[in-house]
Amino acid sequence: MKIENLSFSYFDKTIEKKVFDSLNLQSDSRIICFMGHSGCGKTTLLHILAGLLKPSSGTVSDFPEKVSVMFQEDRLLPWLNAYENVALVQSTPFERWNGQDDRASQILRSLDIDPAMDIGSMSGGMKRRVALARALVFDSEALLLDEPFKGMDEDLTVRAADLVRRQGKITIVSTHSEAEARALGATVIRLS
Repeated sequence: MKIENLSFSYFDKTIEKKVFDSLNLQSDSRIICFMGHSGCGKTTLLHILAGLLKPSSGTVSDFPEKVSVMFQEDRLLPWLNAYENVALVQSTPFERWNGQDDRASQILRSLDIDPAMDIGSMSGGMKRRVALARALVFDSEALLLDEPFKGMDEDLTVRAADLVRRQGKITIVSTHSEAEARALGATVIRLS
């Protein structure tokens, strides 16, 4: 991944808030954690990498176009169960869960989620795991994960990080946690 002279600002009425001004980064690492204080641009940078925001100047190169994104918000459909929320992004036609053990149900189970469980009966941490499972199931070349382990205890974080690593994809994670970065075996890039 190579970022050259990247600049980005938000505008609130007539006030410009610069997030990046000629940001330059380069890394050959497969797993990178962006770390820094709240508001330093971690989420904004993920959104730029995903193509959801356009920088005012600069370039991103040597980064895949087909990405899977896990947002800070879970963005789950409450009228579907855990499996159905994950299966929405599979390349096969969407079907209701029939008890078959496919990739979506395997990943959910590895994160201690019953595929048939209703979203409305889940805790916040459980919803994060469903959102993570959905990001992992999508057929992409890279993962962009924003605070993916929020609400998970230490043991589950280590298991979830191992699951992310085993995907073998370029992975960019926004986190505040050194322990999460270590669990992922990530290169840490500090934003300020």
